[in-house]
Amino acid sequence: MHINIGYDFGVTSQIGYSYFTKIKKPVWFTFDYSFPMGKTLFDDFKFRFGGQIEVAEYKNFIASLKLFGNYKRHETELVRITNFGIETSVLVGYYKPTWLLATELGFIKPFASNLKHSDIMKDNYPAIQNGWYASSGGYYFYGIQAGKSITKSFDISFRIGYTKANADNKDAILPYYAQIGLMKRF
Repeated sequence: MHINIGYDFGVTSQIGYSYFTKIKKPVWFTFDYSFPMGKTLFDDFKFRFGGQIEVAEYKNFIASLKLFGNYKRHETELVRITNFGIETSVLVGYYKPTWLLATELGFIKPFASNLKHSDIMKDNYPAIQNGWYASSGGYYFYGIQAGKSITKSFDISFRIGYTKANADNKDAILPYYAQIGLMKRF
């Protein structure tokens, strides 16, 4: 189980659960839920489900692939946006029994978004349409992460990185992310 707090286009919290199994290679299946720490806690959120699989190992260096499906919701006074997408990344690092240091390169891509406009928006622009739209954007993320076992069943982790919009899309006002986490192993 894990609990995280950090900055990802705003201050966010995350709770989740991962299950480890070894088929031919080590695999982690993960489900998590994150939400911003704003005035209204449940107007925006993100569910992720997916996993991570180890693809190569040499001594203490390990390379893994991650693939997650996600469902997001974001709401303002003007519009509520929900979307479905994927998050994929490559994680390469140096792993010891009680600590790790790794780098991650990934891409997040929404496939389709549903827009539901508020009455304020409809009053100002009557021709506006609600509905599903194909997403044209996405963004890359680049970062480093570290982790340390603090007891036999608790770990602490830290992630920091940078995001970059793909194609000609605009970058976020603050294109950085940071996260500190506490994991409980069973």
